[in-house]
Amino acid sequence: MYADRLFISRKHLTRMVKDVTGFGPKAILEEIAISEAVILMNVSSMSVKDAMQELNFSDYGTFSNFFKLHLGQSPMTYRNQSL
Repeated sequence: MYADRLFISRKHLTRMVKDVTGFGPKAILEEIAISEAVILMNVSSMSVKDAMQELNFSDYGTFSNFFKLHLGQSPMTYRNQSL
């Protein structure tokens, strides 16, 4: 999507981002998403389902797997420990 909006190829965008930051676009976007997920999970008035939808995950399983991959625990476990 970003490459299309910049009218460049995905490969070129990936190379440029990695040259400048040292990280690929996917890693950067995942870091942003997990940072936002942590912030949302610390908002006690927001349900896990609401946080998942806010971050545009299609279902709880996908969100939970993403969260576990990056933080080593499920969103519910994280929330219960942080509140």
